[in-house]
Amino acid sequence: MRQYNADFVKFHEQVSVRSMCAAKFNHCRKGKKMKSAKMLTILVLTLGLMACAAGVSKAAPVGTAFTYQGRLMDANHPADGLYDIAFVLFDAPEGPNEIYATGVEDLDVIDGYFTVELDFGSRVFEGNRRWLEAAVRPYDSNDPRAYISLSPRIELTPAPYALYAKTAGGDNDWMLSGNDMYSLPSGNVGIGKSPSVKLDVDGDININSAYKIKGDTVLSTPGGASIFVGVGAGENTTGYPNTFVGDYAGYANTTGTWNTFVGSTAGYVNTTGSSNTFLGDDSGYANTTGSSNTFVGSNAGCGNTTGSWNTFLGDDAGYFNNEGYSNTFIGYYAGYLNTAGSGNVFIGFEAGIDETGSNKLYIANGRYDPNVLIYGDFSTGRVGIGTTSPSYELDVEGNIFVHGTEGFNAAGEDAIVHLGHPAHNIRGEYGTGVLISAYNAADALTVREGSGNVGIGTTSPQGKLDVNGPIYQRGSELHADYVFEQGYELESIDEHSEFMWKEKHLPAIPKAMTNDNGQEIVEVGSHRKGIVEELEKAHIYIEQLHKQNKELEKRLVKLEAMITQLAGI
Repeated sequence: MRQYNADFVKFHEQVSVRSMCAAKFNHCRKGKKMKSAKMLTILVLTLGLMACAAGVSKAAPVGTAFTYQGRLMDANHPADGLYDIAFVLFDAPEGPNEIYATGVEDLDVIDGYFTVELDFGSRVFEGNRRWLEAAVRPYDSNDPRAYISLSPRIELTPAPYALYAKTAGGDNDWMLSGNDMYSLPSGNVGIGKSPSVKLDVDGDININSAYKIKGDTVLSTPGGASIFVGVGAGENTTGYPNTFVGDYAGYANTTGTWNTFVGSTAGYVNTTGSSNTFLGDDSGYANTTGSSNTFVGSNAGCGNTTGSWNTFLGDDAGYFNNEGYSNTFIGYYAGYLNTAGSGNVFIGFEAGIDETGSNKLYIANGRYDPNVLIYGDFSTGRVGIGTTSPSYELDVEGNIFVHGTEGFNAAGEDAIVHLGHPAHNIRGEYGTGVLISAYNAADALTVREGSGNVGIGTTSPQGKLDVNGPIYQRGSELHADYVFEQGYELESIDEHSEFMWKEKHLPAIPKAMTNDNGQEIVEVGSHRKGIVEELEKAHIYIEQLHKQNKELEKRLVKLEAMITQLAGI
């Protein structure tokens, strides 16, 4: 005998049915040709099942199959031979709502009786009413159109195993009380698995209300758009969506929306404040109507009530702030005592801990001045480095070392940098250029814009270097007095003359040089020394010539005396 059926899942009870149905169909006897249509009747008899004792609940599961027994009548006579019978399950006595189909081929009917095991799986029997329809065809036909449906459909009714499942076998493990069912034993309960705790479920759990522990709600999703986890979390909330995690987080919230409170009593007093994020025990505890705040850390923003647009990160950051807004406090105890200040930025350990004003900047690693690295005042635009009382836009207590090619880059046409004292400064002035001043020496040096002329002691230099006053040069060899030293080998006038005309420059003065653009290059020190050397040698040559002239004059006098004497003879 061959049996066929569609895919199915198992149902954990065994059911027996009693039904009766009749119809007309074409019938073919075993080993004979098909006969003409005859009146057939299927009489389904009650299948006797063994009564179940209380101990059955502890035996192996009975599966999802049930036994169907009936009698097939042919023209008021018992049928005999092989038949194919299909069984289809419906959710109504009429209509096309087919739920599941199975069947048996080559079913041997003896003296009209047949017995078949049917299995529709577990999902089809969830408590709603079901109807069974049968169809018969000759065993040797492969044509699905040859099946003749029998009517009416037969309703499946509960049998002993189903009743046993309802009462749990009468073993008193489960008690029904109205719509409630509870277990009397103190053991564990498993759904889909062997339990290891009081309730052990292998699969998903769906609830429509809330989870409670000892009567306290610990998990709920009111309105479907919010989720509350913890005793008393969001207990009074009607606004949504909100996420409250922690005992009494968001406890007093009523209509506030888009809030996220995580931590015991986080946002406890919040009523209508919205779009807040509080992470940490007691963070945002006293907030009532403040909105768009972000508090992260234990007690962060604990005292805030109506302040909005604040960001406090760190334990106790912004602890006493109650109505200040647009503040950013980052660090342990940052902005701790600031109550009503607004527009502040405090960054670092205890940064701005004692500051109560507004529009202040602190970058610090402690509450006192030596630990305050940068202080600023947004209202005046002044910043102090190493000082909390800047007198200028940038006031530095200490040295400045500038790296890079950009250097200082001040906005606007004019700028000034003070160095230690207001009188010591470098100033950029539109229309003039760059001026350097010192105490009692204003504009001591000027670099003119456009021409690039440098003036010392003048702001209107007429050349590349214009000095108003004496110039002193210092160096190791600025003079040529060594030509007067004993042992100095002074070339003769002829040697000097020969070199001069041959090389086209004086021996002590460097030869003329030019750069790649053809411009002459002069090293002032060596040229100056060479000029002095040539000048001093020239004086030596003059002295030599002067002595020679003296000797010639003496000889001339002698010659003239001799000539006169000869003429008188």
